[in-house]
Formats: sequence, structure tokens, C-alpha cells
Amino acid sequence: MRILLRTFIVPLIFMCLPWSLSAAQPVLQSIRFTPGDNVLHLEARLNQPAIVHIFRLQHPTRIVLDFDGVRMKASLKKTGLPLGGVYGMRYGYPQKGVLRLVLDVDKTIRFQHRSSIKSAELRLDLLPFAAHLPAAAAVSSTKNPAAKTAEPPRTMVVVIDPGHGGHDPGARGLAGTREKDIVLAIAKKLANEINQAPGMKAVLTRAGDYFVPLRGRLHRARKDRGDLFISIHADSWFDHDATGASAYTLSRHGATSEAARWLAGRENDSELAGVNLRELGDQSAVLRSVLIDLAQTATIQDSVHLGSAVLQPLGSVAGLHYRHVEQAPFMVLKSPDIPSVLIETGFLSNVKEELRLRDPAYQTALARAIFSGVSAYLKKYPPARV
Repeated sequence: MRILLRTFIVPLIFMCLPWSLSAAQPVLQSIRFTPGDNVLHLEARLNQPAIVHIFRLQHPTRIVLDFDGVRMKASLKKTGLPLGGVYGMRYGYPQKGVLRLVLDVDKTIRFQHRSSIKSAELRLDLLPFAAHLPAAAAVSSTKNPAAKTAEPPRTMVVVIDPGHGGHDPGARGLAGTREKDIVLAIAKKLANEINQAPGMKAVLTRAGDYFVPLRGRLHRARKDRGDLFISIHADSWFDHDATGASAYTLSRHGATSEAARWLAGRENDSELAGVNLRELGDQSAVLRSVLIDLAQTATIQDSVHLGSAVLQPLGSVAGLHYRHVEQAPFMVLKSPDIPSVLIETGFLSNVKEELRLRDPAYQTALARAIFSGVSAYLKKYPPARV
């Protein structure tokens, strides 16, 4: 899930202790809140120094603390929350090796940080703090607590990309079937399935027979704040016996070239995984590179999960050309923070499969299979609300 970030990331790098002391995994031992004059002090104590990234997210407003390589030991039940303007705290692991604390706060709350190197403490000041403000939610010590505010559940946006279009017909079958027509029909049926599902919304990168540049498809996904990106295609091969569906996610080679593009600032949209790179307090290439790599690594992993979820029901309808998710440097898969998968629905170069792909009933079956996989993925890996 991509979330708007209005402020900046503050990387707090605590000085390293001697090797003998830092060999063990850092542990977050305690969290304490202390009210002051118009300020609420947060103190997080670790058993040894660690790297922490602090940033603010909106809609709803949250302050996030990401601890690199830190294990959670502190009890959230002892923090004393909720307090005025700070409604609750929760924690989770958005990716391997990262402990994330999330504070649900009033939109008026801002933060300032202080750190004590010798005691390995993180100190955060939350302003303005007003003890008389009513608390909107209780503290939860679970990793994925149910929302306790009045905010309605967020609609999941699935961007569907019918390949080719306009002057680009894509693959052609022996009977003259054009890929651009087949995939548009399947995409519209998939969109219909998604739009009928509660809490989901479909967005098409093209709704007719016209051409959309590849990077324009990515920009459309970002503009519509897509949670998932599904590109629909039909394959062709010199071996006319080739048959079955397949799924592709971005390869590391493709990710590397896209990371270089973002690092060079050649993207019109500078918001990455909720972070506006142009608003970072630290504009060093090192920090930008780390943020881009973190986003891409997590997204590729999520994309593989998505592709696997789609392949399972798709295989029962179309059979599988590849049993596992493949990786390739396709341009439309290069969004560094939107899980993306390219689905090859079958081979137009196979006469029997071409006839099936032309059949509206078969197209509906394919669309429902893809929808089933998307739904299964969202249930198992819901986009984080942190």
C-alpha cells in the first residue's frame, strides 16, 4: 500500500559499541511515555545502539519508527497510552529484519527527536500535547490489531493493464486473433469481477483499442494509488505445441535499472512507498539508494506471492506453462512500491488455445481465476495500514 508522506524521514544512526557488545541482536527493551508541558516524551530503550528511521504518514495520521535488525521485547501494555492526541501504538514486521512501531496520532501532532548515544535510547518529543484531549482508541499489543477508529475500511485499488493496443496489436494467432483484443476482453471481465467485490476497485490502464506507452501505464497506476498491478497478455512461440498460462514478476536486473532511474531523479512522481524523496531532510545518494532498495526488495517479494496466488486457480482453468513464477525485466513490472505481476493467459500460436482464448465463456473463466488469486493474496497479505 502506498501512503502519502508529508514530512521527512529522519535516519538516526546510533554510534557503534565495541564489536563484542554489538554481536548480539539488538533488542527493544522498553517504551515509556512521560507527559510534559505541552509535550509528550517517548523514550525507547535498547540493549545496544541500532539504526532507526522515523517518518510521518497521513490518511490516517501516524508516526512510524523503523528499527533495523531489532527484536521486540517491550510490552506495549505498560506504555500508559492512550493519551491526549496519541490514540494508540502497535508494532509489526513489514519486512524481514525491520521492527516497526506505529503511533496513531492526531493530525495536529508533530515530532522532534533526541537521542542519547551512551545509553542507547531514542527520545521523541510529540507536540503539542494536551492531556485533556479525548483518546480515540485503546492501545493494542497485537501485531495486526483491528482498526478502532471511526475511519471506514480502505478500498483496495487493483490496476489492470491490458497489454498492447492501438497500432501495437501484440501477438497474432494463426486464425488472425490479435492479442490486444483478447487481453482487453479478459481485462474488462476481470475489472467487472473486482468491482463487484466489497472493498475492491478496478482501474484499467486502457479501456479501448488505443495505445498507452509502457511508462504511462506505470504512471497511471501511481496516479490512481494502485495497491496491485496486473498486466494481462497472451503468448506466442515458434513451437506451436506450447500451451498454458504463466506469471512473471520483475527480475533483479530490471529492478537495478529502475533503481538507477529513481536515484537519478528521472521520475515525475517522487513519492516512493509513502516517502517523498524530494522532501527528505537528507538528500544524500546513500540514503535515497537504501530507501529505493528497501522498497524494491519488499515489492518483488510481494509480487512473487501475488503471482503464486494467481497461478494456483489459473492452472485449473488454463493449465500452466511454468509451474512457478518466472522473473523478467518487463517495463510494466517496474513500479518499485506496487506489487506487480504479468499474466500470460495462453498461447495464440497454439491453434486449440487460440480458439479457447477467443471464447467469451473461457475469457470469463480466466478472469474469475485471476480474481480468485488476487482475492486470496489480499486476504493473506493485506497491504499494510501502517
